[in-house]
Amino acid sequence: MASENDHKKQEEGKGFAGLSSMVSDVEAEVANSLKRANSVPSPASQGSTRTGDQILEGQPQPKPQTHRPAAQSSGSPSIGIWLFGVAAVIGVIWFAWFAAQSGNHKSSGPAYSPGSSSTSVAPAPARKPRTEQPQVPSRPTEDKPSVGRNNVLATAQIRYCLAEKIRLDAAKSVINNYVGSDVDLFNAHVNDYNSRCGEFRYRQNTLESARRDIEPYRSQLQAEGRSRFVSSPSAATRSKAPSQVRPTPDATVQAIQHRLNEFGYNAGSADGFFGSSTRSAILAFQNDTGLPSDGVASSALLARLNATTRRPIPSPDRESMRGANGGQTVISQPRVTYSNEASIDKDNYKKCIDGRYPSLCDHTLLTQSEAARVDAAERKANFGKCIDGRYPSLCDHTLLTQSEAARVDAAERKANFGKCIDGRYPSLCDHTLLTQSEAARVDAAERKANFDKCIDGRYPSLCDHTLLTQSEAARVDAAERKANFDKCIDGRYPSLCDHAMLTSQEAVLVRDAERRAGRGY
Repeated sequence: MASENDHKKQEEGKGFAGLSSMVSDVEAEVANSLKRANSVPSPASQGSTRTGDQILEGQPQPKPQTHRPAAQSSGSPSIGIWLFGVAAVIGVIWFAWFAAQSGNHKSSGPAYSPGSSSTSVAPAPARKPRTEQPQVPSRPTEDKPSVGRNNVLATAQIRYCLAEKIRLDAAKSVINNYVGSDVDLFNAHVNDYNSRCGEFRYRQNTLESARRDIEPYRSQLQAEGRSRFVSSPSAATRSKAPSQVRPTPDATVQAIQHRLNEFGYNAGSADGFFGSSTRSAILAFQNDTGLPSDGVASSALLARLNATTRRPIPSPDRESMRGANGGQTVISQPRVTYSNEASIDKDNYKKCIDGRYPSLCDHTLLTQSEAARVDAAERKANFGKCIDGRYPSLCDHTLLTQSEAARVDAAERKANFGKCIDGRYPSLCDHTLLTQSEAARVDAAERKANFDKCIDGRYPSLCDHTLLTQSEAARVDAAERKANFDKCIDGRYPSLCDHAMLTSQEAVLVRDAERRAGRGY
């Protein structure tokens, strides 16, 4: 029987069940030892018996036997204790890992004290919520236009012209007129601005759109303009002041300066910046070649310079004319090349002698006498176009004599003033041809025409609000609000209504009107 029980214990002592049996036996032995220590028999009771198995006095006591009937008495508690120990080990490992991670992230976490019998967990401090920074709207981009007149500018290029004008106006108020370098720098900015933005064309609504984009940044642009010329009083603060911003070098201007210097005209250093030296050199070249003396560094001027092989030498019998043309020199450019061959094409001569279509004439087929007559006919036809004064681009000023150039210049100035004084089409006016008194009259006419458009209130995009006085601006604002309310109260076209211009009472009325229009009654 005992061998069978030993065999069963060996069979049960495999795996985790065996471990549970071992734990259970140890606990039983400890309990029996305590019982024996507490129940030492006194001499009076050595012959007595206990309930259960009889214990004979003086005989050796057998070791208590523990029988596990299938895991009822000691199996369940032992497994629970074992699982609790495994869970405790896993918990200690997890806690150590969590403490290491918390240390890496430099955040306060639960603290573990090896010397203490209990684990204390310190509450983590509450994290402050992140405050979202408001998104600052980005400033609209500016694109510097190319040098030239009557170019069709895109919106970004118009933004540059408007922004640069604000910067120049602000710079003008702080410039020191007694500092030559500042004056030259300011004139360089102005000349560069005039060469790009003096006259331009634009598509419908682009000008007003560009003005709306630039206007919110007026104060910032004014600060940029002033920073170009304002110098700090001390060296310590001068390092913190923004550096002066020079115009970006222009490739066309730089090429023109290079060619002018090659021909002996003093255009200054070929740095791509349009200044007084460059303008004087351009005027001298234009005077020597009989070109219109406008002093503008254009691509057409560069093409003419590239086509010229040597410096033009004006004839000595030609004199400079001053006074009527504003002190500029006008030199006619006669034809210098004739063919000595006999004409072999009479039809060509008939086309040439008309004089109105030089591009259709083959001058190489003309004899010297025919060429002289054709030259006179072309000069006469050209003078007929030029003396009208309204179409300077159709006039070939190189074919004019000195007296003709004076008359044409006066005619062009008169025709230009007639367009300018109307005031309704500033883009068609060449303000550079106006005298000081004419410019004042034209400015007043343009302001009046602009106010007449603005006071209607129905077309804010056609109104140049920068030309309005303070009182005019108030009247125009009221007119635009009234015209906007008249559109809004109809209710049928909400997209045409500027709800931002409505008062609270008007907004309620407009919403009701839009609801009624949406329901169809």
